[in-house]
Amino acid sequence: MTYDPMAYLWIPLPPADLKFNTGQNYLSSNLASICGLGNHIFEFAALYGLAKRLNRTPTFFIENGHHLKMLNRGKTTVPGLVDKFLIINGSLPSTIRNTTFQKGVCCTFDNPMRLESIKDEYLHLSGWLYQSWKYFPDMRSELRTYLSNSSENSNFGNLPRSDAETHVTCIHTRRGDFLEVGFYGSDPVFVRNALKFLNENEVFGSKKRKTVLFGDDVKFMKKVFEGSLLSTDENQEDATHFISKNSPTADLVYSKYQCDVVLISAPSSTFGWWMGYFSKGDKVYHMDIRYVDDRVYAVLNSGYGFVTFITDGPFFENLEYGLHGVSSRCCFVSMSYAVLIIHFVYRYLILFYPHHVDKMLKPLGVIVMTLFFLAHGAFWTWICEECLAPNEEIRDIIRPSFLEVHHVNSDHISLLTGQYRNASDYVVYKSWIGITSLTVFSMYCMTVYFVLGYKIMKKMNENQAASSISITLNRQLFKALVAQTCIPMFASFLPTIIAWYAPIFLINLTWWNNYVCNICLSAFPLIDPIVVIYFIPNYKNTILVWLRLRKQKVVTTTISIVSAPTT
Repeated sequence: MTYDPMAYLWIPLPPADLKFNTGQNYLSSNLASICGLGNHIFEFAALYGLAKRLNRTPTFFIENGHHLKMLNRGKTTVPGLVDKFLIINGSLPSTIRNTTFQKGVCCTFDNPMRLESIKDEYLHLSGWLYQSWKYFPDMRSELRTYLSNSSENSNFGNLPRSDAETHVTCIHTRRGDFLEVGFYGSDPVFVRNALKFLNENEVFGSKKRKTVLFGDDVKFMKKVFEGSLLSTDENQEDATHFISKNSPTADLVYSKYQCDVVLISAPSSTFGWWMGYFSKGDKVYHMDIRYVDDRVYAVLNSGYGFVTFITDGPFFENLEYGLHGVSSRCCFVSMSYAVLIIHFVYRYLILFYPHHVDKMLKPLGVIVMTLFFLAHGAFWTWICEECLAPNEEIRDIIRPSFLEVHHVNSDHISLLTGQYRNASDYVVYKSWIGITSLTVFSMYCMTVYFVLGYKIMKKMNENQAASSISITLNRQLFKALVAQTCIPMFASFLPTIIAWYAPIFLINLTWWNNYVCNICLSAFPLIDPIVVIYFIPNYKNTILVWLRLRKQKVVTTTISIVSAPTT
């Protein structure tokens, strides 16, 4: 059994012994305590801003070890802000109800006006993250004063100081887990081009230009600008590019006093956002987040398991409908299999039983094919919803991964999961039954393709008495058939099998799932007709004529009638 040394941090503290009828009103919230410093500051600042608006005392419940770590990190970085909170050493009592507020997803704002009518002495909000400046508007000057001013966090090493003779441009980078989960990570080409743009458009006068890079990957930052000095190196007067190896808190303090301009190269980074917010010059440049791909459908490895989920769309708001939505999306795989099986059966009947082909096109045949198509989808959907739908145990298991990777509360996400180990026997058995059923079902489809494909190709090769035109057409159909037999294997079967079974061996293939598996599954229904069109010139020429890319050829056939004398 795998031991997680951090698991003890999730052990909840006993419920706090609250006092009532104190004459004050309190505001608290669920917290993404497992996330990083940037998210922590957002939550502290947002709750403080909300409490001021609602005339309540911001309150922090130490629910578990992760909350304690968040609190200590907050005291180190923004001690003045944490001092505004009432700290309660204990978890939220069950007698305090959760008030639904803030969905717990990135960059959204929930209007606090609807909280003003609530008169409860203890108001506890269900949301977290609170990644919006609208929760603390017009509070920049105040929040900047809450940053740490300790000598420990004011030692910046050899990093340049902003003064009358020196202009400092601060560039925040983010790589690390961003690259693993498909978020946009800092690109050295963008960083260099962006700095060139700043140097050409910012007015520096006669000041010396100094650039400091911040981030979580020193090796990467060294490659961005060759010869950059580390903050721990000996100072060199002619150096122009520097790399900070200071603590995150020290980096924020440095930005407050020294950064004239801040460039955020990874737009999803909350820490980079706070560097710009606290900066001396209050001038921030960033990559436009609209040019960063957001994945609506994704697969997340969660250690001995996987998660398939949706993050937006018409089914997102309702968990029950959302489960049907993600299951229906997954069943497109089996329905694509059904269409190909019908196609192979049709080709098989043409060669072996041509007198039965008309039966497929009659109403009864169409009804049978439709029912077969729907049965494929219904079976896949039923397996997903019966065996892979999450229960409370599963949501507890995946919650830390979702918070750490996507900064989202998985309790509000519609998803399907498979957990092969480190869970109760019920969850493990159910997951194995579900994945095994889908695997066997997929293998049955692949077997039909290969068996019928082999028989069709063998029959076509044996047909030697055909005319030259028929032989040419058969050769084209043969090539198309080979491709159609291979496409399901490489565009659907293998990607899903790898995504399902890699977690068993603790292989993290998030990049494979996001960039290969999803694309293949989405493109699979389109690839098959394109292959047929490519290999059969008649189809290709017809499409080109429709698109007016080729003129239609008119073939004239002359028929000669010869009269013979009769006797």
